[in-house]
Amino acid sequence: APRILPDVHRRYLVVLLAASAVGVPVGVYLLSTFSEAVLTLTVYGVIAFSTLVLLVSKPQPVTIARPHLFAAGLVAGVVNGATALSGLVLALFFASSTVSSRTMRATMIAYLFFTDIITAGLLLAASLYDAETVAQIAIAIPSMLAGVWMGSRQFLKTPSDKFKTLVTWLLLGFCLIGVFQFL
Repeated sequence: APRILPDVHRRYLVVLLAASAVGVPVGVYLLSTFSEAVLTLTVYGVIAFSTLVLLVSKPQPVTIARPHLFAAGLVAGVVNGATALSGLVLALFFASSTVSSRTMRATMIAYLFFTDIITAGLLLAASLYDAETVAQIAIAIPSMLAGVWMGSRQFLKTPSDKFKTLVTWLLLGFCLIGVFQFL
């Protein structure tokens, strides 16, 4: 965390978190209305299609303005409330922008950290953590730490101009794996 702090774009982070807070209740409502599988498949499908368009058409990167940030945060919030896949939305958003790879990575890490802390607090307050959930979290921590370590090493090795392309291909891969899990 200390290494990414200088690269976090705090204004972006505040707008993304505020917009996400507006979107999460909409996502929770969608989750209470539609099947989780339908929502998850829809998110994977839209992100995969958008990623393919990005890879094939190679559009000019978007310069980020406050309305873009708010829209991305709102969509990420809706997706987070419905499926907990907001990272895919933000990765696609930042990969299609002029934001540097360091700022992209750092701001996403900070966003996901804060949304995870907020969500964990709400789940804890609602007494939705049971012994099995806590055990699963404890079991997952070593894998998570290993993934963070490997991801950080890979980020440092990846040339800045190749990072967004790598992220875009990873997004496509994650979405395809996610879709195939439901088939």
